[in-house]
Amino acid sequence: MRRKRNRDPREIAAGEAVALAQQVLLSTQDLGPTHPSTIRLRYELAVKYEAAGRPAECLDGLERLLPGAVRALGPRDELTLQVRAALARSMAAVGRVRDAAATEDLLVRDLGRVHGEDHHLVAHARQRAEALHDLAGDQPPAAVATAVTVLEPEPQNDPDALRARSAHGLALLQGGEADWAVSELTSALLDQVRLLGPLHTDTLQTRANLALGHVLVGRVDEGIASLEQLVRDMVPLSSLEPEAVLTVRSSLASVYAQTGRLEQGRAALQQLLGEQERLLGRRHPATFSTRHNLLFCRTELGEAAEVVPQIEQLVGELAMVLGPEHADTTLARHLLVHAQVRAEGVLATAATA
Repeated sequence: MRRKRNRDPREIAAGEAVALAQQVLLSTQDLGPTHPSTIRLRYELAVKYEAAGRPAECLDGLERLLPGAVRALGPRDELTLQVRAALARSMAAVGRVRDAAATEDLLVRDLGRVHGEDHHLVAHARQRAEALHDLAGDQPPAAVATAVTVLEPEPQNDPDALRARSAHGLALLQGGEADWAVSELTSALLDQVRLLGPLHTDTLQTRANLALGHVLVGRVDEGIASLEQLVRDMVPLSSLEPEAVLTVRSSLASVYAQTGRLEQGRAALQQLLGEQERLLGRRHPATFSTRHNLLFCRTELGEAAEVVPQIEQLVGELAMVLGPEHADTTLARHLLVHAQVRAEGVLATAATA
């Protein structure tokens, strides 16, 4: 008698993830992406990807989820705390140890505010943070050692320490703490410019993150001006660091689109897309993102009927390359529905005119 093959737990989790992804899609359509029920399903899907041995998809889902959870539920809601804990674990799993340590620091702080500093959950999170800082080769912040909510002062002349401070600022941005992030990134940037210069790779990354921070706290014009200046400053690096330059240009174009500067967004995205397709390829994740944003701009500028076939093509390519349940594929499907509704509205208006 043949023995029944035991299924790999990862295979089981992968199958469950497919079903969960469908639930996420339906909940997003019916309730919205930041409804508590949708947030819960998105969190469970990310954790299921983790169990399926798909850490990149887990991390991508959690990084997209956390800012919305913070805004919708609050930074100290139990589900938000679970998302932050899973994000720190996922960052560590893919080797982003410094980012994981900074995220765990925030978890220590918020758990302490919710449960008190002597609670066992705080103690466990503090132990994880200390271990991550040890693994990253730096000292844990004062928040971990003494429950103070600010980082222990880092050496001002150590590039690695400055890089850690910048990473902490980025983790704050991702965690919905934009005001604190802007303060941390501004401080790190001043020291990086002094020590490394304004065009060092680390400095450029901090400048880009700080500009996005300004946008998130409502200083949109300041953030855009900073990104525009950064793009100009990086022109001499185009042949040396082409992908870094394209990334900053992509950030600027995306901010144009997201803040209603649709004509500027379309022009910047069209120019960017041609260079990304030449340097990265048509099906590179960054190129997919630019194609999505460009199609969004064109939809909002009244070209919905013209772009619907292009969005359908984008959805098909995303499903083929990233998978039908990937977050980017789902977002493209939402854009397709939005464009179809806009196109039908235009046709109906024209018919009654």
